[in-house]
Amino acid sequence: MSNEQLLGSRQRQFIDGLPEHSPTNQLDQRNPLSEEYSNHVLTNREGTTSAPLLRVENSNPGASISARDASQPKSDASAPSTSSDDKSASGRSAGDTTGSGDASTGSGEKLSLPQAKIAFSEEHKIKISTEHDKFVYSMQYGGAQHKLFETSADQKGLDSASTQLKSLVADEEKSLSAAYKVSFAKAGEFVAKQKETSESPDSANAVVARDPELFELKGIRAALEKSGPSNVAADGKTGVKFYELTDRVITGIDSLATFQQDKDNKPSVYLWPKFQSLDFATEADRTPDQRLPFTDGNRRESVEGAVIHELGHHQFSKLGYDPKTNPNALASETKLFERMGWKKRLDEKDSDYNWLLQAKEKSDNGQPATYLPEFTGMFFSFGRWRQVGGPENEQGHLGPADKMQRLGESEMEAHARVKPPSWYFESPEEEYAKAVRAFRTSTESRAALQKNSPELFTLMKENDQREINQLYGTNSDGTPKKTRNENGEIVDSKR
Repeated sequence: MSNEQLLGSRQRQFIDGLPEHSPTNQLDQRNPLSEEYSNHVLTNREGTTSAPLLRVENSNPGASISARDASQPKSDASAPSTSSDDKSASGRSAGDTTGSGDASTGSGEKLSLPQAKIAFSEEHKIKISTEHDKFVYSMQYGGAQHKLFETSADQKGLDSASTQLKSLVADEEKSLSAAYKVSFAKAGEFVAKQKETSESPDSANAVVARDPELFELKGIRAALEKSGPSNVAADGKTGVKFYELTDRVITGIDSLATFQQDKDNKPSVYLWPKFQSLDFATEADRTPDQRLPFTDGNRRESVEGAVIHELGHHQFSKLGYDPKTNPNALASETKLFERMGWKKRLDEKDSDYNWLLQAKEKSDNGQPATYLPEFTGMFFSFGRWRQVGGPENEQGHLGPADKMQRLGESEMEAHARVKPPSWYFESPEEEYAKAVRAFRTSTESRAALQKNSPELFTLMKENDQREINQLYGTNSDGTPKKTRNENGEIVDSKR
């Protein structure tokens, strides 16, 4: 699909919720072997290793996911294999979502009891201890270890643990649905046809969902407690649906989680296979030395934090900023992004690269200098561009006016006219979701946002109240009926 078609369809996709724990080197270049950057060390459509931000088509109508198109060069070796039976593209049988104590090795040899305990514990992120001839099963969430159940301390008891865990998962799903109107895809439910790249035709492989893990549900609950009303659509009735994916929808990218409209055109969060690598269910589960600021690239992700981020994209859509769901959104989107310190290219020839980040310093014309976010194949950098276009390169893209001034992430944070809320700000949409997350996660993160980026804090506070008013309405004098208190809870307004 051409760039003009991409711009017209506005079917954009950006990688979201990347694990934030890549070490940085002395040149402010992310470790190319770290998780979030290994996702992207792929080539762009011209086959070069410098892959600037791309807007790519999504297979689901109305998608509003945030991601970089990291499309692989096409080859038989990288193409997904075709399923010939009732399995997902990952090869995992539909419904095969909870492990059993009666586990076996890859060669079919049955595991010993100690081995089976380890396998069960690692698969479900459950601690198994032995107390008074009983296996005691517990899980870390909400900053504490919680006992789930116990069984006899033998193979038969371990075998029964899967059934008990499955019952807890069902109860938690039911509780979350009742409290927040959300729903969860069932094991084997169709999600989408798999694609090699964002612009490839659908393959024969169907990606299906798996059942959620209890660990994930505990993190999702923590996120929902802080993210209302983003748990429901603008109608106040349609809840977000969560899909735990058995395989990548697009094989060329390795996202953590994404937000989009699903096959039924309803708001949804996809939790990609990589989501199962997360170590923290909630933000409270971090040790003191792991409680790093959002701007620190070494900060590791949690289920709670990733879901708050994705629901921030839902707020963006609900408030009318997304042209995919609101045909009249372009003007409001532009105004929003300009308040966030971004500037739309007036000399635009390529819709893939249409937003530039403004710096505090001025160009020769007295306007803020602007920088183009780029992914070099190993790290993000920001190149300074002319206000009026420079010479064209071989692909017809406007080049810099003179020698490129390139800033690393930390340098760009310091130079930005509006300080970003986290190190991940490759696009205004991503920065917006990160700002929503900082505003909602905790009193600490909200205070840090207010201190470090007062402009973004004010904008987030305004839009948070707009979304609350959208659901609960206002009084006759225009004052809100509900507000969010300092603990992040939605409460009756004080009049």
